[in-house]
Amino acid sequence: MRVLLLIISLMVTLYAKNFAVIVGINKYIEPNVTTLEGACNDAKIFREILIQNGFKSENITLLLDENATKKAILSALVEVEKKLKRARGDKFFYFHAGHGSKLTDIKVPDNNLNKTAVLLPHDVNKSDIYSFIITQNDLAPHFQKIDKKIKYGMLIFDSCYSQFAYRDITSVEEGEHFRSRYYTGKIPIDKNFHLLGGSLKYPYHHLLSLASSDAYTTSKEDRDKKRGVFSMALDYCIQESSIITNASLKMCLDRKYTKQVYVFKKPDEINERETIFSLYQKSLVNKTKVQIHTTIPLSRLGRLTDLATFVRDKDGLNDLELLEDGKGYKLISFPDRIIINRFSSIEQLRRYLSNYRLIYLKGKRDVLLDVDVTYEGSKASDNDFIPINQKIKMKIIASEDLKGKKIAIFSLNAKGKLFMIEPYRVYGDFENGMTIGGETTSDIGTDFLKVMIFDKENGLINIEVNEQTGEVLNDRKQIGIILNEVQKNSFYGVVRRVITIDK
Repeated sequence: MRVLLLIISLMVTLYAKNFAVIVGINKYIEPNVTTLEGACNDAKIFREILIQNGFKSENITLLLDENATKKAILSALVEVEKKLKRARGDKFFYFHAGHGSKLTDIKVPDNNLNKTAVLLPHDVNKSDIYSFIITQNDLAPHFQKIDKKIKYGMLIFDSCYSQFAYRDITSVEEGEHFRSRYYTGKIPIDKNFHLLGGSLKYPYHHLLSLASSDAYTTSKEDRDKKRGVFSMALDYCIQESSIITNASLKMCLDRKYTKQVYVFKKPDEINERETIFSLYQKSLVNKTKVQIHTTIPLSRLGRLTDLATFVRDKDGLNDLELLEDGKGYKLISFPDRIIINRFSSIEQLRRYLSNYRLIYLKGKRDVLLDVDVTYEGSKASDNDFIPINQKIKMKIIASEDLKGKKIAIFSLNAKGKLFMIEPYRVYGDFENGMTIGGETTSDIGTDFLKVMIFDKENGLINIEVNEQTGEVLNDRKQIGIILNEVQKNSFYGVVRRVITIDK
């Protein structure tokens, strides 16, 4: 019987299918609705992330601008519902980026009007209530049917007032860099149409819901980056580790989205450690090459190919993208597209990639690690953006008791210099919540912090470093020694990007 159950479990895993409906709307037929710039970008990038998670492109319905009518969105949900099979272990994801509104925009004596959210499709007509997507009326019936036919699913809304979109973040101050994703007009309410009385109890058993704001606040998009602020935070958190669970995603969003209020709803049936995303990552324990997307001919990259695997397919998982920049090159992070640094020559780039391989290493994932970085006078929102040459404190937190295990921490600056923060002369046992001091070593550029907790002591203590700065000496030779030591040991790992700024 146990063998039969194992076979059935393997068959379910093998034949399970994943489906998604992804919506991004920048432009609207209604002239009074402001045009957005980042919603379609958010949708396209989320599609790439799902493909990295093993979704097949033919099972992803992407609806952008004129294709994202109300009829098309609801029809896409109907089609997915027909294809889903719970017994097969299917998963479903819905992503929506665009303008949102709320029924409380019009004053009527009904306290239940804020129990639903309003989304604007491309073909919305301000004078026709039926052209709006009233989530409790239009989406919830489809989500309820889908919920019964899946093993796991997720609803993601990056729109204003979207807390109850399954049936927007205390907004940052308006300014030239941000645009709100909300419709300011009055919505004509038909009380016979709205299901206003519904229960506030979370209605789903297998669907998790993420909303970029609550029922009373707005969401923002960054005009410079042409992305939704919430979507960028979500992308970062999904890419932070090769395995993302409910708990780790919430932990990261709490850190990355501190200026705003997002809403995280999880069914009681879903465990905190339920795997949400399991990104395809090439194992670098035995093959320490960095995967980079580039369109530059390989013949011009020369000997860099022994450090990196260069790919042309943007649908693949690429931590970095390499572009030509005037007379040199620049590395850009994926998916948040932060410029890590510019390099005037292949040799400068080669040094950086040589040491970046250590940062790229992936360890075991059954223990959640997080790193909180603070400095004197810092705020929660400054967690990733730290002044140059700043003394910092790193609080390393684990989800389980790892006392007695050994800790190592490395820092890589934008010039490619590698620094060893721990161990400093002797190994210390790791304890949950331990705090270690360090320093932002970069000139203007980006540091990476790599935290590794080993099951047993290794030989990193023998690495030669500058005792005053912690810089690894003769790093080209010693990076190989470090990588070899890492490969001999099992370790838990986490990477934090620290962007150093000149204040």
